[in-house]
Amino acid sequence: MALTSRYLVFAITFSSLGLVIFLISFATSSWLERDSGPANVQAGFVRMGLWEVCFNRWTHWKDQNQKVYDGCWYLLSSEFDSIRTWLQGIQAVLSIDLIFEVAVVLIHITVLLGILPEKFGFIGLLVSGITAITTGIVSAACMIGFYINSLTDLEFIDNSEKHNQSWSFWLQLPSVFLMIGAGIASILCAFNLRRSLQERPQAIPQSTSYNEVARRSAYR
Repeated sequence: MALTSRYLVFAITFSSLGLVIFLISFATSSWLERDSGPANVQAGFVRMGLWEVCFNRWTHWKDQNQKVYDGCWYLLSSEFDSIRTWLQGIQAVLSIDLIFEVAVVLIHITVLLGILPEKFGFIGLLVSGITAITTGIVSAACMIGFYINSLTDLEFIDNSEKHNQSWSFWLQLPSVFLMIGAGIASILCAFNLRRSLQERPQAIPQSTSYNEVARRSAYR
């Protein structure tokens, strides 16, 4: 039977919204943007996300060939091997975070639809709740890491004071709160489920006599 609980409804709503917002933030290229001068006038860095960086006639001072970068480039391309540095760690951690957030939503759906047996529902909800809270905390830590490092340790930015975190970056914030909220609701739902299973009356075996039932009741 499908489990109908307000906590489960909250959990699946929060986790689904958190996942959608996370995906938008994860895939878009506006984590950091230049805020001084129009892009078509000032040469240099324009904007970047986790996977893409855009330039306007930029050259890296370490490049002996002085290659000109214009337009948007995939950050995992070999041209950026020497300057990706700390960003690789954030890319890897948030990619793992995404996998776990998808798993959380799938567990909530299986419990809601009754696909997951009730005897495994407590463990599933508890584990998914802890996982959701953990992913939210890890995402927040990645935001802090990106914020600090993007202003102090990006070699393709000439003046970090003229660049700000943009909407893709800040989208991570509601995702963090939604996943933590989903985790709390999932844990509360897990304990509600366990309590309801414990309080459910046990069926009396047909072979048990009336006297045996009475004797057992006396010891309760």
